[in-house]
Amino acid sequence: MISFKILPDHILFRFDWQNMQKYRDMELPRPPLASIESLQVVCAETVRACQSYARLTGTSRANALKRMFIFAKAEGKAIPASGSPDWKVFVQEHYIYHLSHPEKTTQEGDKDLETIRSEWRQIVYLYESFKQQKVIPLDTTIPTIKQPQIPDDDRSAEILDSVEERLWPLEDANHLWPKTYLIDKSLTVSTDKFLAKLQSDVEHRTHSILTACESYWDRVVICQRIGEDLIKSIPVEEIERVLSSGNFYVNHRYIADAYRPDGAAWFLAMIEHFFLRTGELRAISYTAMKAIPFFKPFCGNSYMRARMDQELRRIAGSYAAPGEDITETLIRLLGYVSARDCGAAAAILTAENPKFNPHALRSAAYLSDDDKPLHHWDSNLGCLKWGVSKPRAKARKVSALSPRSFKIYTELVKATMKARIRLILSGGGRKN
Repeated sequence: MISFKILPDHILFRFDWQNMQKYRDMELPRPPLASIESLQVVCAETVRACQSYARLTGTSRANALKRMFIFAKAEGKAIPASGSPDWKVFVQEHYIYHLSHPEKTTQEGDKDLETIRSEWRQIVYLYESFKQQKVIPLDTTIPTIKQPQIPDDDRSAEILDSVEERLWPLEDANHLWPKTYLIDKSLTVSTDKFLAKLQSDVEHRTHSILTACESYWDRVVICQRIGEDLIKSIPVEEIERVLSSGNFYVNHRYIADAYRPDGAAWFLAMIEHFFLRTGELRAISYTAMKAIPFFKPFCGNSYMRARMDQELRRIAGSYAAPGEDITETLIRLLGYVSARDCGAAAAILTAENPKFNPHALRSAAYLSDDDKPLHHWDSNLGCLKWGVSKPRAKARKVSALSPRSFKIYTELVKATMKARIRLILSGGGRKN
């Protein structure tokens, strides 16, 4: 069930959701120049589009409408009436606005090109649904952002400088085929042998992918244990004593300085305290830390922060997250998982349990509505069974977990425990 309500200063969308409130609200800005009739039409069509898809896909359509309203409000535009030719100009100006305003809304800096492209793709889907319902005229051109397909070789530069079309004379057709094909095509292979080889190749590639994902996930778990030991080395009582005293220095050095033997431990323990216990830290980022007095000496000194980044990488060692950004390694040491980490675990569960698809795993629950685990032990099969819900399915899709899937599932439950506790404390989710 999806509903919306037009209020004086914003528009409220409400979705059925698996959380404590049983619903999720999304606030959309209300363009001042938009008429009630136009708002009713586009909101009603968005609700209709959302109901045709799974829950997460539906929210992405509402997010696309939100970006449309942000554009209209920022540029002082009215929402065109249904079927009006003004939509042609509106869509084109929205496209220009989207490309020229890459700023992030919650963090500093700009979005990367892939994020800009992905967000506009969702907007295109929404506009296309408007065209199907004739809210937007059918002859309206909706621009798209496509990845340029330019060969990566030494001649790439010639493409930009040359307008000459290069052709070659067609001679013997065999010259156009790869040499391996010219050899293989003369061999006679039975269908059974061909299918057996094909199956062998697929199984080999699948095994290689699963092995790589499992190795990646094992590094995530080990890194989390390293961080857990560091956090436990700083007693909660000692943290509360330092905070109550207001003195964050020991022998004239900041207590969370990487130069101190236990500086990294204090840094991680303080982040967990403010994020998990008090909730004062809204996100795990340097930008969010600036609002906490304890972190101000750290965030105000770029050299101190660079030393801590280097120290965290040293502590994590080969179990650190790939890439130059320290944030992913930091959240791994704190006992949380990133989207990349979840992707590795989901790849294993999806490959070994065909009933689970990636979309269903994104909203998979650990507990039922009455707080009972959704997994159970099958004594006949000697394995754990777990199921996921699918929006358009009549019943949960249950699969018997293999030993590798069982290991991933149990470790994933533990790895996401802190995140679920944080959601419970903030009132934004259940224990699943």
